[in-house]
Amino acid sequence: MKLFRLFGAYFRTGLSLLSAYRLDFVFGRLRTMVVFFSVAWLWLTVFSGRTVPGYDTAAIFTYVLSGGLIYGLIFASSVERDVAEDISSGSLNSVLTRPLSYLWMRWSLFWPIRLIVVLMLPLQLLVIWLAMPDAPIRFPAELSSWLLFTISTVLSCTLFFLLEMFAGYMAFWLHRAYGARWMLHVFMVFGSGAFIPTSLLPPPVAKLAFMTPYPWLVYGPASMLATPAVAGWFLMPQIIWIVVII
Repeated sequence: MKLFRLFGAYFRTGLSLLSAYRLDFVFGRLRTMVVFFSVAWLWLTVFSGRTVPGYDTAAIFTYVLSGGLIYGLIFASSVERDVAEDISSGSLNSVLTRPLSYLWMRWSLFWPIRLIVVLMLPLQLLVIWLAMPDAPIRFPAELSSWLLFTISTVLSCTLFFLLEMFAGYMAFWLHRAYGARWMLHVFMVFGSGAFIPTSLLPPPVAKLAFMTPYPWLVYGPASMLATPAVAGWFLMPQIIWIVVII
């Protein structure tokens, strides 16, 4: 019960921090929408009337849409920057002397902004529909696909959190770990499948990518909606990586 009380307290703290920096949140959502429209129009222009291995036009656009929304949810805030700053500034010492878990504190602060992002999804979808009313979107009709997608998205957020904590902990050995954190962030963004399905990468690159946890951040949950017939087993790699990192 104490852990849940602490979660609630830090969750409310996270919400209050969001209310103090509302404009920063708004610009973050605008940046996400700009990235989505750029990628979506690129795919529609290049592959209009064509097919790519495993995807038709509707499937690829559904992937881009769901992947863009998942990307905006997962990368809504940076955990590793705050962790690295706590380590470098010495603020971590004051937390460790208290009877609470630093990991649990960061976990509690991780979710408030993502709750707000989820609540804003209807508005984002409305903007996308108004801007692209003829977009070839094909969502699955089966409730099971949506259930798997929801579970996969939660697992994806959890995996992202653990990877961010790992990147932040590198500040124990490197001063603020700017370079290492930047490299890991690049791998997460481009290896996650946020801009192109990981399965469409050149075979050697795709094979290497699937040996890492990064494709399961976006490619996994986005495939639950775009190609549900072949994505049902994607929960297993997410669970395995979460267990390995923990």
